[in-house]
Amino acid sequence: MRSAAAFGVGLLATLANGRVVPRAEIEDCLAASGVPFDTKGTPDWEKDAATFNIRVPYVPAAIAVPKSTEHIQKSVLCGKKLGVKVSAKSGGHSYASLGFGGENGHLVVQLDRLYNVTLGADNIAVVQPGARYAPGGGAAERRPTTDKR
Repeated sequence: MRSAAAFGVGLLATLANGRVVPRAEIEDCLAASGVPFDTKGTPDWEKDAATFNIRVPYVPAAIAVPKSTEHIQKSVLCGKKLGVKVSAKSGGHSYASLGFGGENGHLVVQLDRLYNVTLGADNIAVVQPGARYAPGGGAAERRPTTDKR
């Protein structure tokens, strides 16, 4: 019953210009544009489609996995062309699952594979959107506390 309701909500959320945009059509656009994407049923899809808050389990229409700024641009263009809402997900956590657009049916642009941090000669850092404080999201270095409260 719950999955039928989720399917119905997902179907309504993917309505664009009066028609349902099938996942295959979105993935065809991404493939034609050279944008990597997750295939439903694969471990990458399961990892990238997992929500931080299991109480709001939104289901994306498709998941793009860009490896460059150009891939991000092309993902957004596919969404625009097909009339599908596009949401960026950087790999952090959102209690409201806003990386999925806050509803079913978005084209999610999974940015966690863009994690480089570079420091230029001018001491200006360029930080990609998937960068975290440390791999796995934990502290880079654990220091013992001196607070004796």
